Amino acid sequence: MKPKGNWRGLTLATIVLAAAPAMAQAPGAAHGLPGRSGDVKAARDALKEAHKEARAALKDKDASAEDRKEALEALKKAREELRATRQARRKERLEELQKKYDSDFLGKAAVVAERRIHARRMARLSVMLKLAKEMKKDALVTRIEAAKKKEQERHEKRMEKLKSTNGVDTAAPAASAPKGAK
Repeated sequence: MKPKGNWRGLTLATIVLAAAPAMAQAPGAAHGLPGRSGDVKAARDALKEAHKEARAALKDKDASAEDRKEALEALKKAREELRATRQARRKERLEELQKKYDSDFLGKAAVVAERRIHARRMARLSVMLKLAKEMKKDALVTRIEAAKKKEQERHEKRMEKLKSTNGVDTAAPAASAPKGAK
């Protein structure tokens, strides 16, 4: 059974709306951590403004092709500015983690896996939150904020458990002995 309506257009619109905010999300911002530099915040604000202008220009049927092109160029420039600071933001986040945890601990496989899981979940929740706010879905915003808080608490609890076991994952099943071995 085929879905009714313009589902392809809706999917494309969702992807377009999700792409720029995901690129604009600074790692520290996704986790609610202090210490974001003012440059990153200014770049994110510039990206948001450029995104709004580009979206408005694309929706405006009376706008000239030149206006649309200018809006898209401004959006592209804002994305490039954030892309240029990505390594610095990543280094800043790593320094924060190294202050809290030992670098040997951060290199353990279970800890690296947990950090990746947490980063991915928080990034996805941040994109969802941004979209829900744009669509003015207050009930959904509340649920997503609760999910972000729950994920942050889960991550902190997991990191403390890993810290107490020195980065050894006790949740993973142990390798079993071959059958017939005693």
